[in-house]
Amino acid sequence: MNKQNISARDEYKYMIPLGLYRHLREDIMAFVIPDPHMGTTENHYRVSSTYFENSELQSYLTKINGLAKRYKLRIRTYPRDRAGATLLEIKYKLYDKCLKQK
Repeated sequence: MNKQNISARDEYKYMIPLGLYRHLREDIMAFVIPDPHMGTTENHYRVSSTYFENSELQSYLTKINGLAKRYKLRIRTYPRDRAGATLLEIKYKLYDKCLKQK
């Protein structure tokens, strides 16, 4: 894996009431470009992920315990029409940054 394939991003997640979801989605759609791999009829596509873990459940426990430095290893399969359909990925959490290496 080379450093060109590492991407970093800030990740924020919020809980919203289910009744607000449709209105919020409509408002947001005015400012975003839909994913070109998304189907036109179902408005979603399937991504399959297989995560790897050791016998001590290290990845799971670091997540549950909220450690600021952690990683997980996975194989992710995207739809057949997407270039590079199967990827080995390492996701890192370093304090407030999320990094992904493909």
